[in-house]
Amino acid sequence: MTAKQTFILGVGCQKAGTTWLHDYLQSREDVMLALPKELHIFDAMLRPDMHARLGQIHTIRHLSRGLKGRLKDALGVRKRNEARPVMRMEMIKNPQSYVEFFKGFDPDAALIGEITPSYSTLSAANFRFIRELLEPHFDLRVVLLLRDPVKRAFSASRHFARVQSDHYPIAFAGGDDESFKALLSSSFILERGDYQATLIALDEAFDPEQVYVEFFERLFTPEAVSGLTDFLGLPPVPANFDRKVNAAPNAARPDPELLGKARSTYQATYTYCADRFGKDVIEELWGSPRL
Repeated sequence: MTAKQTFILGVGCQKAGTTWLHDYLQSREDVMLALPKELHIFDAMLRPDMHARLGQIHTIRHLSRGLKGRLKDALGVRKRNEARPVMRMEMIKNPQSYVEFFKGFDPDAALIGEITPSYSTLSAANFRFIRELLEPHFDLRVVLLLRDPVKRAFSASRHFARVQSDHYPIAFAGGDDESFKALLSSSFILERGDYQATLIALDEAFDPEQVYVEFFERLFTPEAVSGLTDFLGLPPVPANFDRKVNAAPNAARPDPELLGKARSTYQATYTYCADRFGKDVIEELWGSPRL
């Protein structure tokens, strides 16, 4: 019996190093990941309450890029791991086309798959659906990256304000603190920082040996990369820790009062992670869970 290809499903979290991880894995000759980095298939398929606009966005992109895509196909220059918008729309409607897309990857690749951070918002039932879809065809491995909840939320709010400033110039005219204050209680920020919900959902849907959790604060070390590559069944290949991927243009920190409010918002998350991973580990990485 032919061994199944190993499939990485990166499920988040947003602003916790997933783009750097994708960049490192994609740079290896033995790995083929989907392009673009974030396919947004399962969130659009299973969380229409959060991601209903994705279908509309894909439609617009398809209309604007359709001729270019057809030309690529005709010339045979489209990469096997490139999912054009029309293909992604089909995957959202027909899950089996998602499987077929990845089955068309290089069979000699030691690792294939995709990383979409907003998959962290999926439920246990959603993850079970994904497992039942993919396990018959692939050796499924799930990777979750975590980051200090407040720092992750602040980075996410800055990112959102940066990419949406052209559409909402007035809403994001007040600077980083005002954007963070406005977005802190939004579902966009809160659901992606609800680590306990994500971890519990993964526990319920997958076997423990199928899930790997690493922390942003120690990701950029040879030890962390070695742990991840071992989990993914890859030989060790040195990573470029000096390369910054998708980083904010400048460093910033919320004002102390706003920081205290944010810590209170995520108190349950700090406590849960301290109980799960060890108080000493969380205090070393994120500081004391207590305010």
